[in-house]
Amino acid sequence: MASRLGQSPNRPGPPSSPGPGPGPPSSPGPGPGPSAEEQLNRQLDWCVEQLELGMKSLKTTPKQKEEASRALKTLRSSKAPLAKKRQVMRAMTGDYRQKMEEEKKKQYKLIQNELASAQVKVASDSPKK
Repeated sequence: MASRLGQSPNRPGPPSSPGPGPGPPSSPGPGPGPSAEEQLNRQLDWCVEQLELGMKSLKTTPKQKEEASRALKTLRSSKAPLAKKRQVMRAMTGDYRQKMEEEKKKQYKLIQNELASAQVKVASDSPKK
């Protein structure tokens, strides 16, 4: 037997991590989804925003503020590995991807409602003098 399963130089094995792939099926709008880097940046920004909002809350204890501050430092660090950032995001905000999607759907629904209730006036082609 010349080659073993998955060790053929002509056929690489499956990738160790999934690619960006298409966007979620429920996402509105045409075109491909954001790149993996753009998606990570959005997730980081969202988690940072949630932590900052939580720190401004009146019900936050000093210990919670300290934990949030440490998490923010890690998320903003350019030296922290991606796995560590994802671990911190999950620990501090739970299922951040699902929460982001829910927030996106709520905002989309609000925009749709605003558009539906907005009154559009037709403008004439000739300017008034």
